[in-house]
Amino acid sequence: MILRPFRRTALLSLVWLTACASAPPFSTVTEPSQRVRGIGFSVLPPAGASWVQGRDLGADTILFGKADADHARQGATVIASAVRLQARRPDLRSGDALRTEVVDAIRLGSQRFTLIGLNIATYDDADLRTHCARIEIVSEERDHPKFPGQVLVTTTYGKTCRSPASSVHLVQVTCSERRPYGSAALLDAALRRECDRTIDSLSFAE
Repeated sequence: MILRPFRRTALLSLVWLTACASAPPFSTVTEPSQRVRGIGFSVLPPAGASWVQGRDLGADTILFGKADADHARQGATVIASAVRLQARRPDLRSGDALRTEVVDAIRLGSQRFTLIGLNIATYDDADLRTHCARIEIVSEERDHPKFPGQVLVTTTYGKTCRSPASSVHLVQVTCSERRPYGSAALLDAALRRECDRTIDSLSFAE
């Protein structure tokens, strides 16, 4: 298995970890032009080579990983994901409500991490006909059980959009890297372009 297992820690945590007891099965992305569908939404796989897709994760979760055994052994991973979530608030039909929901959920989901930076900007997406929030998060993790003594840095960026068909459901589409502190960033301009294909391809079912 060249990718470490992942799990979601909390609503909108935006961080996938490698502490699961068992990994979801992965398969190579062979149809990059074919949309992958979840409950009420779909995305395209990332552009570029060496991407794999997680299977058997449920209809509300789509997960892609960049397959690189050397990086994984060092604690470095890159994933792109799209997840349908239920909000804690009863109504998200405004940009302010969406922003508050996202910020609160990020902070709640980051309890085992030190939040270093958070940028968030809400906007009306005319194509998707809903409110969205662009997000970039940087956090540090210490004392990971699989990498004792290391400080791991996680950078996550992407967007969270309210489902046009529901006032309480969100879809977050993000790309994340995790790497040892002091090592070179994996999310360079080229890799971000690969991830952007998934982030920008979000579509909701009519």
